[in-house]
Amino acid sequence: MCARGVISPYVFGVMKKKDYLTELKELSADALRERISDLQEELMNLRFKLASGQLEKSSELASLRKKIAQAKTVINTQNV
Repeated sequence: MCARGVISPYVFGVMKKKDYLTELKELSADALRERISDLQEELMNLRFKLASGQLEKSSELASLRKKIAQAKTVINTQNV
């Protein structure tokens, strides 16, 4: 969930992988860090839901971790 309280389309895989990676590459490092922070916050919320038995799709956890890793990879490639 973003700071504005709206779930973005990049959180739950609404965007295709190619479109998502293209969008990430167009962002600045600061915007990527903010996005990673939002994704990590959402991951924490999903973990709480998993622990309390409210999470319906456990595959969302893996998907979110993958998106965080992709964003971190883009940051690292921009620094090189």
